[in-house]
Amino acid sequence: MAEEDDLELGDEEQGASKKKLIIIGGAGLLLLIAIGVALWLFLGGDDEEAAEGEEGGAQQEEQVVADKGPASYHDMSPVFVANLQGKPAMLQVGLQVRVYYPTLGEFLKHNDPAFRHAILDLIGSQDGKALQTREGKETLRTAIKDKLNELIEKYKGPGEVDAVLFSSFVMQ
Repeated sequence: MAEEDDLELGDEEQGASKKKLIIIGGAGLLLLIAIGVALWLFLGGDDEEAAEGEEGGAQQEEQVVADKGPASYHDMSPVFVANLQGKPAMLQVGLQVRVYYPTLGEFLKHNDPAFRHAILDLIGSQDGKALQTREGKETLRTAIKDKLNELIEKYKGPGEVDAVLFSSFVMQ
């Protein structure tokens, strides 16, 4: 029986060493997985950032769209009065602008003198005869919108003017 006891002891030692080997192997495998995940996160981030850099314009556009709110109208009062080239010689026009950026209305108010000056210069350069037609009025609306957006970009304003609307249009 002594031999059987020795054999049993040897089997128990081998079982314990197999358990230790499995535990050590499992711990090593977990360590390798953890290192792999860490490398993937840290080194893989550079590829994602490079891809983000390529798509930066698209993401900025998405951000601008996210900043858009409901349409609001900004009254550019008082009315604009300017001398025209040719006959009729004077135009009195009331303007409202449609914007989708909540902070743009405040930006327009803050920079009102610069915007009014540019619009008055633009109106004063118009031919009175051309403004009597619908096409002439539409051309003027488009030109005012483009001028406002140019100035908003120049002064680094938030967003852009979506539309210019005439609230009054009197020629004399």
